[in-house]
Amino acid sequence: MADITKLATQKITKPNIEDVMPHYLDGDILKQALEFIAYLRANKMKPSWTLHNAWKGVNKGKILYYIRLPVYASHFYRPNQPNARNWERSWCVTPYLTNIAKYEHQITDDFHRKLILQNLYGCKPHCPETQCWSNQTITVLGQDLHRFCGGTLNNRSLWIVNPDDTEMEAIKKLMEMEKRARC
Repeated sequence: MADITKLATQKITKPNIEDVMPHYLDGDILKQALEFIAYLRANKMKPSWTLHNAWKGVNKGKILYYIRLPVYASHFYRPNQPNARNWERSWCVTPYLTNIAKYEHQITDDFHRKLILQNLYGCKPHCPETQCWSNQTITVLGQDLHRFCGGTLNNRSLWIVNPDDTEMEAIKKLMEMEKRARC
């Protein structure tokens, strides 16, 4: 039987994410991930295979989210992870908040603000200035972020690795806000 974690196999079979997750996740992390996938399917946001260990959900013809499993060493390494080897047993949710300007005024609680600001994918604040290719400043939730290589929230710069139950509920809320903003 072919290895479902390999790109060559995935290109042919386009597997369901639920079939691949157990090869990378276990315990509570797997349980939470599978519950999230069930929520997505129940709410007509089903994940479709798109790339090696990557699935996307589409709403109104545009990407609403990506879910990724690791592809290479340190794929999801983030400074807020406990250690550099955590990538091996990780998954990542990337909500596409392309219309955040329409609803950011509704994101007033500290938890949601912190979730967004601490999970932006870019060099801020860890990239040495000599290695940063961008002097770009972006404004997110009224906060200016300097030297941000990731661009904007419009180009999948929000990566939430191994979200817990509380973060999962926040992701669901943000995705619902995004869906409403797309009307």
